[in-house]
Amino acid sequence: LNPPAPRSRILHRERVENELREIINYLLTIIQAGTGFGKSTSIISFLQKITTPIYWYTISGTDRDPKLFLAKLFTAFNQNGISIGNEALRILDMPDATHQEALIALLNGITKNINQDTLLILDDFHRVSDVSEIIYFIDWMVNRLPPKLHLVVITRHHPDFPSMNKWIVKSNVIEIDKHTLSFTPDEIKQLFEESYGIPLSNKTVTLLLGKTEGWAIGLQMV
Repeated sequence: LNPPAPRSRILHRERVENELREIINYLLTIIQAGTGFGKSTSIISFLQKITTPIYWYTISGTDRDPKLFLAKLFTAFNQNGISIGNEALRILDMPDATHQEALIALLNGITKNINQDTLLILDDFHRVSDVSEIIYFIDWMVNRLPPKLHLVVITRHHPDFPSMNKWIVKSNVIEIDKHTLSFTPDEIKQLFEESYGIPLSNKTVTLLLGKTEGWAIGLQMV
């Protein structure tokens, strides 16, 4: 429930960070690309440069149980000195209460306690993207999010939210994919010079781009 520590030798890419600055203008941001494109790394690098409060939940393979998923989601809000998720957790543990009632309690707590633009980041969402009940939870939440809370979903596979077309039409969602996250020729050159101390010729940059297609982990392996 805490962001991963920033890694060493990470290149701060202004182009990508400018895209990420748009997060604050949308209810939902989907950062979707395959393994090694720097999804989490890019958002962590970006977070170092802003003062916006964040709540973070890295989803694991054991979180596919809907009740456990909600328990961790609610617990993620019990940080920064405010226990926003406590009432939702209490209701979730009641034998006669529904999951939706617990979600309503969470949104009430968010509305009451969050009065500035704030990010909720769900990392590795692909681990639960095929669990229909969890997809429903997030879809339901996005349709009722308080205006100051902005959800960021980081995933390898595009989630099939039922309301996605509606969000697109209403300009409530922004998507950042591998084409944005892939390194450009200038960024490849900058990465090797600044992070690895290796100056590259334009010919070598072109060769690397052709071999890796700007794939972050591929460049690191080189």
